[in-house]
Amino acid sequence: MSFLRPRSLVFIGIALYILGLSYDVIFAGIPYQDPSAELEANWHAHKRIANIPIVTGIVLFLGGCLWAALAWMVRAVKRQRSS
Repeated sequence: MSFLRPRSLVFIGIALYILGLSYDVIFAGIPYQDPSAELEANWHAHKRIANIPIVTGIVLFLGGCLWAALAWMVRAVKRQRSS
């Protein structure tokens, strides 16, 4: 399980966030000013698709940061008890 470290989750989270943001800018972009129903539905569909990696990236990033903080605290307590 050494491949799954907090640092890996942080980097994967950042990569997913950037991927989702890129998809959002390229495909969804800025909403139309006065769109037809079809254009608005298309925009909302692309926006929902872009939100999946964005939210997943944020969750992985925060999970990796939390995991790293907890691992640091556990190591600090173990070091303090052993000395």
